[in-house]
Amino acid sequence: MFAKSTTASPMFLAIILHCVAINGSTECMSVFSDSCSILCFSMLSVSSHYINLCEEGTIFIVAMATPGLQCITWEQIQDAERVVEADKNVIRTPLFRDVAQRIGLASPVKSFHLKLENTQVTGSFKIRGLANQLAKLPANVMEGSQSVVTMSGGNYGRSFSYLLCKENGLKATVVMPRTVPYDRVERIQGYGATVELCDHADILKTVDDHVANDNMYMLHSFDDPNIISGHASCGLEIIADCPDVDVIVVCCGGGGILSGIAAAVKHSIQTAGSPVFGRNIRIFGVEPEGGERPGSVSC
Repeated sequence: MFAKSTTASPMFLAIILHCVAINGSTECMSVFSDSCSILCFSMLSVSSHYINLCEEGTIFIVAMATPGLQCITWEQIQDAERVVEADKNVIRTPLFRDVAQRIGLASPVKSFHLKLENTQVTGSFKIRGLANQLAKLPANVMEGSQSVVTMSGGNYGRSFSYLLCKENGLKATVVMPRTVPYDRVERIQGYGATVELCDHADILKTVDDHVANDNMYMLHSFDDPNIISGHASCGLEIIADCPDVDVIVVCCGGGGILSGIAAAVKHSIQTAGSPVFGRNIRIFGVEPEGGERPGSVSC
C-alpha cells in the first residue's frame, strides 16, 4: 500500500521512533527529501485494528482496517497508560533532541529527534503492550493453571518471556520460525519460556493447535486491542515531551506500535486540554526496503 502527501513542507519538526536500530531505514529517510512534496512507502504486514486510510480533521493517518472492527478508544488508552506507568518493568524512555548531525543525517528538517525505545529492559517497545496484556489476563492464567502461547520472530517473544516467566513465574511457549538467529532463541529461553521452532508456514497452525489441544491461552504479538493500547503510551509520551511535533515516523512490522501511536495522537488532538489539541500532526509508518512480506512473523 502506498500513501502520498502533497502538502508537506521541508521545514517541520520530526520525531522518529527508534525501536532497536535505524539501519536500513532508507524509505524512512525519503520523508525528509529536499522537495518533501511526495511521500511513498509500503506497509507490508499490518494489524486489523488499524485506523482507515484517511485525512480526517487535523491529522493525516496512514493505516489499514478490517471492516466492522472497532478502533481503539480514548478510555482504553487512558486505562493502559495507568497500567504501563505502574509497571516497574517499563520505563519512560528518553527523547534525544536535534540528533541529525550526531547520526550523520543531512536532514533538511527544522528539528530531528529520536525516541529511544531501545532503552527498555528487553530492548524494544514491546514490553509496553505486554504490560497491558498481562494486566488483562484471566485469573486462571495468572494463577498458573493455564499456560500461555504466542508466536514471534524475536522482540515480542523476548518481552513475553521476560514479563510472564521471569517476572511472574508463568508457564509460556513461544513459537518461532526455525530460520531465526539462534541468539534470539537463547535470550527467550534464558528468561524461562519454552521455544518451539517450526517452518514459517506452520507457525499459526502450531499456535492454534496448542490452544485447541493443549488448553493454552494465546497472546497475539500485535493484533490485540490490549497490546495496541499499551503501545499508545509511547505516543502520549511523545506528545507530552514534544507538543510542537509535526511529523512522527514509526517503524511498521506487525503494526501494533503504529496503531497505538496513531490512536493516541488522534484522540489527543481531538481532546480539549491536550497539549496538541487542534494540531496538525502527520504519522507515517515505514519499513526497510526489501522488508519481510505479508504474513511474516516479524514481531
